[in-house]
Amino acid sequence: MSGSEDFVVLPGLILPLAPLLLALDLEHRGCRMELDGDILVIGPRTLLTDRDREQIRRWKLHLMAIVTYDANAQKVQ
Repeated sequence: MSGSEDFVVLPGLILPLAPLLLALDLEHRGCRMELDGDILVIGPRTLLTDRDREQIRRWKLHLMAIVTYDANAQKVQ
């Protein structure tokens, strides 16, 4: 990897493309993501691979930001 990453820019949120693609892939495979307090919960666990778990650990804070993101609250003035 060259050290440069692609980023996604949303109103009020900028994040690397990788965690967004991970979240979309998990959702496509039938997983749901939610927060239980400050704990990220993704399931059903039976759908997660070892690679998924590794990527979830790597991108946990970004996935939490995706889960809590509210586009409607980010309206441009």
